[in-house]
Amino acid sequence: MNFSQLFNAGNLELLAANFIKSGVILTAGFILHVILNTIIRSASYKVLDEQTGASLSKVLTNILNIAIFAIVVLMLLGQWGIDIRPILAGAGLFGVVVGFGAQTLIRDFITGLFVLVENLYAVGDYIKVAGVEGTVVNINLRTTVLKNSDIIHVVPNSQITTITKLPNNAKNN
Repeated sequence: MNFSQLFNAGNLELLAANFIKSGVILTAGFILHVILNTIIRSASYKVLDEQTGASLSKVLTNILNIAIFAIVVLMLLGQWGIDIRPILAGAGLFGVVVGFGAQTLIRDFITGLFVLVENLYAVGDYIKVAGVEGTVVNINLRTTVLKNSDIIHVVPNSQITTITKLPNNAKNN
């Protein structure tokens, strides 16, 4: 049955059933969202230090929330008789195009994820990366921010190939 046939006068029971099923899909999606976000937050803080756990849990919860939202929307569209195959095909093509166009950005995120998970350096460390040295001010998935004297350096994580941790007394040299 397609979407336009649902709203005919004789299909009141089917329409009511679709509203109930849609409510169940929305409720299940919300419950899944709450449970998985709670698990990710608590697990990341138990396994990693506070700053790394906060950064990693934020990224993972955002990815998870987008995935849950997309699945719920597709299930709702399918429930109401809308063919989702063209949407899935378009999303696949869009993913390929974005993947080719955003290779550097993806490389930034992957390198940033390894920096955070492997705890290669932390805020306050004095390091040299990508030909720049300074005190780490901020680390996120895309960039590392260093401060040297009064100069702020923002280094994309994809440019980090070698990390040199310098002793704190190297700041003064």
